[in-house]
Amino acid sequence: ALDLSTGARLPQNPVGQATLGLMRPFGRDRYSYGLRWRIVGSDGNDATYVPRPLTATYDAYDSFDAFVRYKLAPQTVLTVRGFNLGDEHAAPIFGYPLPGRRLFVELSTR
Repeated sequence: ALDLSTGARLPQNPVGQATLGLMRPFGRDRYSYGLRWRIVGSDGNDATYVPRPLTATYDAYDSFDAFVRYKLAPQTVLTVRGFNLGDEHAAPIFGYPLPGRRLFVELSTR
């Protein structure tokens, strides 16, 4: 991201980001699934903004998420979702780290 008035890159913003996803929706089968891989590049200046007494910097990171859904009945779906499955330690907003690996089970009806 650029500051349009100065032409300089915005501080504490990654130079590049990408998301790669794959999803198989419900078809004739009773299941669906999906994967998402999010890659966030270096912001290039974290070391400058590390307040004392902190010593660690959080820079480039990636996160892998997935879900599996199973139709128990025509109107009932069981879903298992996993976030940050690689248990990546990062802080997209400096000082506010991402939660670690998380797993959720969901039962939904229509």
